[in-house]
Amino acid sequence: MTHMGAAYMAEGLVTLAGSRLYTSAAYTEADIDDAIARFDRVFANVAVKEN
Repeated sequence: MTHMGAAYMAEGLVTLAGSRLYTSAAYTEADIDDAIARFDRVFANVAVKEN
């Protein structure tokens, strides 16, 4: 989760302990679209390491 938290922060997504995410009813559709695009970039750039 440490790596995911750092990847989120690099995209401007603030989480609690790298795993908890909160939203607000005040978010606009544009805010949500922007957040989804940021998550897409995180997921595209985080590689899964196999043991």
